[in-house]
Amino acid sequence: MNNINISGAGKIDGGEYGTIKISGASKAQGDIKAESVRVSGSAKFTGTVQADEIRVSGSCHFDKSVKADQMSISGSCRINGEIEAEIIKISGTVVVDADINVDNFTVEIGRGSSFQNIFGDIVTIHSHVLVSAKEIEATTIDVDNLKAHRISGEKVTVRGDSDIDIVEYRESLEIEEGTKIRKVVKL
Repeated sequence: MNNINISGAGKIDGGEYGTIKISGASKAQGDIKAESVRVSGSAKFTGTVQADEIRVSGSCHFDKSVKADQMSISGSCRINGEIEAEIIKISGTVVVDADINVDNFTVEIGRGSSFQNIFGDIVTIHSHVLVSAKEIEATTIDVDNLKAHRISGEKVTVRGDSDIDIVEYRESLEIEEGTKIRKVVKL
């Protein structure tokens, strides 16, 4: 498989690749399948992206769905399609306009980040600023400063300035004083 390395401005055609490294500005047209995608510059992907590993430390825009074993975002990223991943770690700003299906989801800081629905095993959101999500369903949920309509899990912990309409839990629930929860349901 061919590797792509863009350090200036460039274009990537859809196809299968080994490693894609972007440290300049690039636009990828068509569906991409790669072992690794690394963006430290600016990139836009117009097709679906499938990779073992995706790392974004610059600015990135995905127009369609993303599938990865591991995804790490420390820059800014917008994803218009669904995400399917084993591990997602976010320390930058991310906006996702569709569902996220993930085993382990972690947000640290996440300034201005917003998500639709997150479905997973472990969902952890620790932020000094408000992060928003429509709904979260997971086995273990641990959140700080989350604004959401509904979160549902086996073990749920809610802290900080969280503002949640409905919290559902099965095994355990920890709520820090000062959080805003309108309704609690034991399943």
